[in-house]
Amino acid sequence: MNRIALTTATLICLLVSANVIAPTKAWYDCDVNNDGKVDGKDLALVVKRYNTYQNSTFWDPRCDLNLDLKVDGRDIAIFAKYFGRILFPRYIMPSMFNDLDPWLKNPDIHFDAEGIPTVEYGWMIEYQYNPVTIEEYALALYHQYLSTGNESYSRQFMIQANWLVRNVNTTGNWSVWLYKFD
Repeated sequence: MNRIALTTATLICLLVSANVIAPTKAWYDCDVNNDGKVDGKDLALVVKRYNTYQNSTFWDPRCDLNLDLKVDGRDIAIFAKYFGRILFPRYIMPSMFNDLDPWLKNPDIHFDAEGIPTVEYGWMIEYQYNPVTIEEYALALYHQYLSTGNESYSRQFMIQANWLVRNVNTTGNWSVWLYKFD
């Protein structure tokens, strides 16, 4: 059995890449009480708001999962699809993942033709792929996708995750991402 040294960022990238977890906005939104799980507590909130609509007394927009301005059977159907899922990103998203500007405006980061970040290490090494930087940028994209539902962030996330899959180096019982400073 291969042993792989994983950071949380790598784990999420690989799980999504392998379709073990799905980066869908609906899945994220079904965690109505924001505790990292789609469970009975969320269902109770949605059911309590059943047959409400925008501007009604008991309206709660968190329960309108399909964004049609009412809580009805369609929202329950969406919820049922994701019931029982555990969500990783909500607990591990530090503030650096909430905004892409630090990545895009950093003069030490250059993006290759695929959109993979490389890091400038100085005149002797120049730009190199840094697996941790790629993982962290992937998580920033993933967070942006979950926050906005914009599919372009999901596609960019998958490019980063696939880079990690393509560039893992397996030696004996270990799989690692190498830093190439030679």
